[in-house]
Amino acid sequence: MNEMESIVSRIALLPKGSITKKVIQGKDRYYLQWREGDKVRNRYVKEAELPELSAQIAERKGLQQRLVELQVASVQRSLMVSEGAQSSAEFLMGSFAAERRASYSVAPYESQDRMVNFFLSLGLGFCLEARARQLPVNGTDLSVDWVFYNRMLHCHVLVNLKDGKFRKTDLDQLGTCVRHYRDKVMQPGDNPPVGILLTTSRGPKMVEFATSVAKSDFASVYKPKLPTRHQLLDFMEKSDLLKGERV
Repeated sequence: MNEMESIVSRIALLPKGSITKKVIQGKDRYYLQWREGDKVRNRYVKEAELPELSAQIAERKGLQQRLVELQVASVQRSLMVSEGAQSSAEFLMGSFAAERRASYSVAPYESQDRMVNFFLSLGLGFCLEARARQLPVNGTDLSVDWVFYNRMLHCHVLVNLKDGKFRKTDLDQLGTCVRHYRDKVMQPGDNPPVGILLTTSRGPKMVEFATSVAKSDFASVYKPKLPTRHQLLDFMEKSDLLKGERV
């Protein structure tokens, strides 16, 4: 079974749709809602199911996105028979693939996949939800390189990779994205999101966290379910993402 077939089989096992909240006779009720043809289906779900269900829906979105990327790559390969065909492929995929790749902060495409695989392989409940997500905040589009959902923490984890030295403005921007997710995206049963900022120039602040929770809560609740600084730096070292002499 190749990767595309594996993804299709995994998608089939995950719930589709989104969670909706309705008030019935003064009582909140939650439903899983999806569309089949021209009909909208609803299934009542208990509040205790919301965190796991939200994580499964996020996982489905991540798998669907990966499936589209594989399909695009397959079309590109089939079109690249000649120079002319290659030009056609670049034209067809320009807005879909080239712009997506260019929207990342720094990493080459192979490193982007390695970054995703690193988080998914930690065994800490990470599911990929989105790449290169644009967030409209106060009339400005802010970019997040990778959006994960952590099923153990029941929260979103936003990851940005910046080229060069640590800049406080980059951390502040990530903090703004974290607050946007807390205020606009967070679902009932979720914990507040957290952000991870990685920078490629060696120094004391190559890994920084952006949170909207108390330091004590971050240390006791979040840190055990997030990659450590050592793990992140080791990954970046092995992926040739770090620049400058070792300290």
